[in-house]
Amino acid sequence: SQPSRLEVSGLMMMMTGIVVASLTLVIQHLGMLESSELSVFDHLMRKLPQTEGVDPRLLLITVTEADVQEQEDGLTFRGSLSNDALDQLLETLAPHEPAVVGVDIYRLEATSPERHPTLANYLNINDQFVTICGVGESTPSESEIAPPPEIPDEQIRLRVGFSDIVPDSDNVIRRQLLQMGANPSSRCKATNSLAFLMAAYYLSGLDPENFQVTLNEKNDSFYLGEVKLPTLKNHYGAYQTADDDGYQTMLNYRRTESIAPRLTLAEALDGEAFRNNPELVNGKIVLIGTIAESYNDVHSIPRRGDLTQIPGVELQAHMLSQLISAVLDDRPLIGWWPRWGAVFWLMGWSLFGAAAAWRLSRWQIILLIDGIGVVVLYVFCYVALVLSGAWIPLLPPIIGLLVSSGAIAGFKALPDNISSRLKQRSFDRL
Repeated sequence: SQPSRLEVSGLMMMMTGIVVASLTLVIQHLGMLESSELSVFDHLMRKLPQTEGVDPRLLLITVTEADVQEQEDGLTFRGSLSNDALDQLLETLAPHEPAVVGVDIYRLEATSPERHPTLANYLNINDQFVTICGVGESTPSESEIAPPPEIPDEQIRLRVGFSDIVPDSDNVIRRQLLQMGANPSSRCKATNSLAFLMAAYYLSGLDPENFQVTLNEKNDSFYLGEVKLPTLKNHYGAYQTADDDGYQTMLNYRRTESIAPRLTLAEALDGEAFRNNPELVNGKIVLIGTIAESYNDVHSIPRRGDLTQIPGVELQAHMLSQLISAVLDDRPLIGWWPRWGAVFWLMGWSLFGAAAAWRLSRWQIILLIDGIGVVVLYVFCYVALVLSGAWIPLLPPIIGLLVSSGAIAGFKALPDNISSRLKQRSFDRL
């Protein structure tokens, strides 16, 4: 017996939803939605409430343009921070016992143990002092920077972090690179990022007996203490064609105007701030970097309003704060559904759009239901991001909902003779 018209109508409705969802998945897989999905992600991130204050566990010491000029006037100097100035700074910090000191400035000068005894000591034996090198591209280039020669080769991976970042195609920094394999052609053999190394040292200092970093390469499981860090690969979230080498995670920027207390290099060298408030540095993570405009070390990030730029040292501070806050404060890391979850999510909304349009007769009601569906999607995705850091797909299900609904509504609006012939073909195929 032939199937009833109700059965054929249900079949056409389901086929429409499935076809629309499948086409949306193909377009998404090819990367054609990537930039749009990232723009939607930026929009949601900017809407998050700005309720977080500074991270009190950090202290930024920033090299300003005035600091650079002061060094040029009186010190042997290359780069934005001379060995003389860094030696004086470390000597000033040492009595106040910072937990970890990191320098987000390439060391371009050789160290003289006679002239820079404190710096030489930090570089040679102090494992709570972390500096950087630049891995660069797969072939040697100007972007690669060697680590300080004073650090023994066997300690490079433990005391030198790479400064490399992973900008998206629009040069916005949304991801954090945690670890990567050593590049055999690069002079920089670091495998851990600066922020990751500093976080690991700080957290292990708080709980040396129980804290550990666990990496399971078989299933890409990455644990910092008891916290699992979501590892990002292509076809997760919005990413389809991005560079996904190494262990990456999304960067959940701290929602505050200022990431941490800060002093300029001149203020820190003066030492009065530390004498008046020893707790400013005692037991804290001290991150040193340049904000001098002449060095152009700035990066675009998604912030409230338009995309804004922040200095590289602030970017490192956000990365560092994200890691220690996840472990100590249970602050959410940005996660995402597995691929199959995103597929079912898209399929469900496509079928809903097709079913709603099939059951409703007036196009005004169809538009109203579609509008309500978009609002529900938006609110659900926003609330999930606020409460748990879940990055739930928003744009693909909106496309599935509206296109499926529009396709069914368009079919119903066809003249009766055409729609009847299309239905008859459906009968015949069955």
